[in-house]
Amino acid sequence: MTHNQSSFIVVVKRECPTCLIMVPVIKQLLQAGKQIEIYCQDDESFHDEIEFIHHDVDLEHSFRYDVEYVPTLIRKEHEHETGRVFGWNREEWERLTGVEPLAKDLPENQPGCGSKSVEPGVMEQLQARFGAVPMRSRKIEFSPWDDPVELAYTRGWTD
Repeated sequence: MTHNQSSFIVVVKRECPTCLIMVPVIKQLLQAGKQIEIYCQDDESFHDEIEFIHHDVDLEHSFRYDVEYVPTLIRKEHEHETGRVFGWNREEWERLTGVEPLAKDLPENQPGCGSKSVEPGVMEQLQARFGAVPMRSRKIEFSPWDDPVELAYTRGWTD
C-alpha cells in the first residue's frame, strides 16, 4: 500500500508547546495532498492557519484512538491503523507520511505532552461514557430472612 492511499489522524492540544510548533508540519502535509483529520482536545480554533479542525472536547476520539501523548500521528489504510508516532521526531514523521523533508527549521526531535484523555480520573469517566467499563455485575442471592443492608455491611460493601 502506498502512502497516497493512506489517510492520517493528528491529535493535538493548544496548551502543548510541541503541538503548537507542529503547525508548519501539518500545513506541509496538507499541501502535499495528504488526507488528514485533525482533532484538538482543548480548542477548536487551534490555529488560524489550519482549517477543518475537529473539536475533541469530550475526548471521544482521543479515547477511541487510545491517544496517550500529543501530538500523535496515526496512519490508516482502509480504516485500519498501520502506524503511529507521538511527539515530534522528524525521521519518524517522514517515514510514516512519506513526505521528505518535513519542516527543516524545526528541531530534529521534541517530546510531546500527555493527552487530556489520560489525566487523573479522566480515563475512568471516558470508559464509563463510551462503554469500555472493565467491571461486571453479578446477582447476589440471599434468603428472604436476611437483611440486605446488614448482609452488605458484614461483607464489607460499605463506605
